[in-house]
Parts: sequence; C-alpha cells; structure tokens
Amino acid sequence: AGFASASVAVLKDSSMTVAGSWFEDNVGQSAIVASSSTLDIAHTAFDGNADSSEQMVGRRRLSEGVDPTIRQGGTISLWAGSVATLAHSSFASNGGWSAGALFVADEGTTVSFEHLTFTGNQASSPDSAAGAIHVSGGAAVVGAHSTFVENAAASQWAAGAIYANSATVTLSDAVFTGNRAAAHAAAGSHAGSGALYAD
Repeated sequence: AGFASASVAVLKDSSMTVAGSWFEDNVGQSAIVASSSTLDIAHTAFDGNADSSEQMVGRRRLSEGVDPTIRQGGTISLWAGSVATLAHSSFASNGGWSAGALFVADEGTTVSFEHLTFTGNQASSPDSAAGAIHVSGGAAVVGAHSTFVENAAASQWAAGAIYANSATVTLSDAVFTGNRAAAHAAAGSHAGSGALYAD
C-alpha cells in the first residue's frame, strides 16, 4: 500500500519537534503526516495551507482497496499510534479533505492540546468532514483552553468544528462560535452539526 504525501514533512517511526514556527500557503495532501511517530508543536501558526483540488478529485476516484492514508487528511494527519502534543498554537484558513486542521485516526493515536485557536478552517470530503478536527478509528483527543471560530465542513456527515467516529474526545474550557456544517453537493446530507458531531 502507498503512504501519504505531505507538502512539508512525512514522519514514519520518527519524532519531530516544532517551536516558534510558521507554516503558510503550503499545498499538498497535508503539511505534516505522521505514522507511528511522535510530534511536539508549540508556539506555531498554520495559516492558509490547502489540499490541491487536483489531489482531492483524484482521491475521490480511488478504490476501497487503496491505503486510506492516501485519501484522507488534514493540515496535520496522524496515523497508526502516533502521539502528538500541541500548545499555544493556531490554525487559520486552512483547507483539507477530511479536516481543516487535525486528522487523527487509528487505535493508539492520541493528541493532547491546550491553548489552541482554530479559525476559518474548512473541509469537504463527501464521506465525513470536520472544519477543525476529525477523529476516528479508536483514536483519542484531549483538549483544554481552546477556541473554535467559524470553521466549516460540507459532507454527508459533517461537523463545523469536531467530528468523532468510534473515537474518544475530551474537552475542557473550550469556546465554539459560528462554526457551520452543510450538505456536500455530491453526496447530500444525512446528519450534521455546527459544532460537534459524534457517530
């Protein structure tokens, strides 16, 4: 099976620390992809990163037998037991396939964050999408002191801020303002939520 691509970094069985940095206007499936890896991010901004329309159309046509990491993702995509810690950072105006900011999947994959802001991020996979964070497949997310403002998703299963499917999400002191979910033109809408959707 193939492995996901990234505009900035791909980690496999590796570790990466990012501090005081800025990821802006990068174009690719994700800015960072991690599989069975450790990622620590602090005081960093992710602004205007995007999945190219050509890649999105191409993944829409892939068969079910293809490695799912090739057709799902966000600005940061975490798979296969990866562990990520994020603090005092921001995601603004990013666009992704499944998530505008964070895509978290698989048993043992965990993300812990605090003091993050998610503003104006978007996702538009016809299957399921979250404007900010998409969590699935037994993954877990724990977040505190964070703000979600005007994030949006268009999908048949959509959440403006956070979408969870067979996952664990724990939040404290979170603020949600003006997040939106809408139907996807290609798939219609079965269910959606402006802030949180759990399946």
